[in-house]
Amino acid sequence: MRPFPGSNIPEEDRVFNYRLSRARLTVECSFGILSSQWRMYRRVIYLSPEKVELCVKATCILHNFLRVTSMMATRGRQPTEELPEEAARALRNVGRMGSNNATREALRVREAFRWFGSMEYLEYLNEDQYLLQRPARQILVDRSSPLNQFDEITFRDRFRMYKEDVLEIITLLEPRLSSMSQRGRPVPSSLQVLITLRFLASGDFHRETGDLCGVSEATVCRIVHNVCSAICELRNLYIKFPDAAEQANYKCPSTPDAEEYRNRKNWFSINVQAVCTPNLEFSNIVARWKGATHDSRIFHNSSLCAQFERGQHSGLLLGDSGYAQSSYLFTPWPHPTTTEQQRYNRAHIRTRGMVERMFGVWKNRFQSLRNTLRFEPRRCCKVIIATAVLHNYLKQHNCPDPPMEEQNDPDVPMPVAGNNQGGLALRAAFTLQHFS
Repeated sequence: MRPFPGSNIPEEDRVFNYRLSRARLTVECSFGILSSQWRMYRRVIYLSPEKVELCVKATCILHNFLRVTSMMATRGRQPTEELPEEAARALRNVGRMGSNNATREALRVREAFRWFGSMEYLEYLNEDQYLLQRPARQILVDRSSPLNQFDEITFRDRFRMYKEDVLEIITLLEPRLSSMSQRGRPVPSSLQVLITLRFLASGDFHRETGDLCGVSEATVCRIVHNVCSAICELRNLYIKFPDAAEQANYKCPSTPDAEEYRNRKNWFSINVQAVCTPNLEFSNIVARWKGATHDSRIFHNSSLCAQFERGQHSGLLLGDSGYAQSSYLFTPWPHPTTTEQQRYNRAHIRTRGMVERMFGVWKNRFQSLRNTLRFEPRRCCKVIIATAVLHNYLKQHNCPDPPMEEQNDPDVPMPVAGNNQGGLALRAAFTLQHFS
């Protein structure tokens, strides 16, 4: 059944359209409850289409079972009026429709329902549907440490690092976490670090992370924010550019337009700029710009660019074609024609591939970066910086990299930035000197 079309329609038709729209909202509410109760719908399901179909059918059946069970135990609102005989007889005679065009029988059904504007089941009020239940009494649970629950291999599979590395991280962060509130039954500093590392390594929901250690969902949210803030304070100790001065503090740009977070791959993100060393460690990272920001703009507004402009570094940076060619940032030839240019591009790809491998190891170790971070943008930036600090810490302590996993990340070309004429001349001279 569809609403009456048009804007200049009689009063009865407007009432019918209103009540029909109210009734149709139950479908949207059903989808919302289904996706909230079975949160696998809110992330990518890594299964074959046949298994996905089975999971969808199973969750729908469980959804109906839980709804029926809950309604049997509560008091619902029942409709007080019955369907008129004219509408019921028209409804039984509706023929099958093979397209979006309404049949005459369907139009007669709608005409019959138009006069039945007082049907309560089309309004379906939710008030007094559920009995007020007394909140459950809080029970203190045993918050046992995962350090004692798992052996070395199982612990590494779940936390993406060894126990000795976690113990050293706890020692580093304990002075920064011990000053928090001690009211009630506070969560120990060691357990706060373990909860945060578990979330960063798996990317699970806070409820599942809290179930591991016996804390609530809200507590996990606060712990992750506090521990990530404490890890970010170690940034200058573990993320250093060779001979670089301290990074300046920049204010994160803010705007009410949420579409500025949508990147060129059509999802919402924080655009992260990073420079890596031959050991696949972060030597510089900028994580504060929205996803729609161009890479070249991020670099030109960074302190690293200002340091190169002032001549504080004597080396060269390698970037992709999304950056502008300059005297200290070299990009590949867009359309190589000579043998020298082709050799230059091959060497450029091999060398710059280290930063892509570093990103792969980083995201593979901290699966929360592959999933959706359900935080506000500033907290997302803290999580990104915290995982970069932990990545460098583990690389410096020779922690083995986790096994790589295949990811289907679409490659969308970046708009080419405007090049500097002096930089183009330097690239041409560099190509002739070293690749001829």
